[in-house]
Amino acid sequence: MARSLAVVLVAALALLAPVGARADVLLTPFAGLSFVDGETKGTYGGSLGMGGLITLEADVSRTHLGKVTTPAFDLDVRATSYMGHVMVRPPFGSVQPYVQAGAGLLRLSGRFDLPFDGALGDATKSKVAYSLGGGLMIFFTPAIGLRGDVRYIRPVGDLRVSDLVSLPTSGEVPDGRLDFTRATAGLVVRF
Repeated sequence: MARSLAVVLVAALALLAPVGARADVLLTPFAGLSFVDGETKGTYGGSLGMGGLITLEADVSRTHLGKVTTPAFDLDVRATSYMGHVMVRPPFGSVQPYVQAGAGLLRLSGRFDLPFDGALGDATKSKVAYSLGGGLMIFFTPAIGLRGDVRYIRPVGDLRVSDLVSLPTSGEVPDGRLDFTRATAGLVVRF
């Protein structure tokens, strides 16, 4: 009886003993495609995350939307997203699927150029935005892997290229509302 009590007591103490906490730091440069208003555009960026089952992540990406031309000037247009996400993933194993949701800022910006004189100035319009998505990380070593990711990014309210310029234009930029799906792949480094 005393022996059984001692075994139960040791087991209870082992369960109550503090365990070292572990959080992964994930650094991911990425590139891919954004699908905006029926058009496909290149995108690139990076993310930095920290956590385990619940990972907090900061993500910045840029998508070049194209050029707008008017009789008086040209406008080079790009969209930049600055987002914070909560990611849920299994923090173990070499294959880690995940889902994420987040919010941040979607910034539409353009550089005005005069046809013969060069740069004239910049214009920007920003909106609060949210994103939803998921992906898969595959680790080949404990520290190095690949990450594939698909996210839907949408501003709260209306954000269009026409918010930057209200003159008649022509060019290769999307005309509709600026919400898009982003598909990227990148190297993930785990610390």
